[in-house]
Formats: sequence, structure tokens, C-alpha cells
Amino acid sequence: YDVAVKVFKRISEFKGRGAYVDGDPRYHKQKFKTNDQREQVVMWAEKEYRNLIRADRAGVSVPKPLMCRENILFMRFCGDDG
Repeated sequence: YDVAVKVFKRISEFKGRGAYVDGDPRYHKQKFKTNDQREQVVMWAEKEYRNLIRADRAGVSVPKPLMCRENILFMRFCGDDG
């Protein structure tokens, strides 16, 4: 199968980024804004990965998450002629 790679570089454009992570009980021990920008990007990528896993398990048609390493998310490519 083909693999899609999503690299998270900057998230400063997303205004509600702190609430997006802080409101998630999976991150209750980590305050988003107290982390440096690099750690924030890693947290963001991990959250996206975990959300894809949850959606996939619930039967939602999403790219199947394969793994997440730091700020890089690997997923199965959806579509033809990857």
C-alpha cells in the first residue's frame, strides 16, 4: 500500500490551538501553552494521530494511521494512483 506523510511544522495560525489540546482528557497532565513551540507541534501531531485512530476504530472513512514520530504522521494513502 501507499503511504501518505503529513509533516506538522507550524500551528501558530490556528487561534484555538491551546483549547483544542487542553480540552482533551488524554492530555490532562500537560498544559499546551506551557510547552515550547516544538513540543506544541509534537503534541498536535500526536493528537491528530490519536483522533485518526479513534475515527478509524469507529468505522469512519479516514486515512488509516500507521505511526507518529515527533511531528510526522504516517497514514495509508486514500485513493488511486498514489
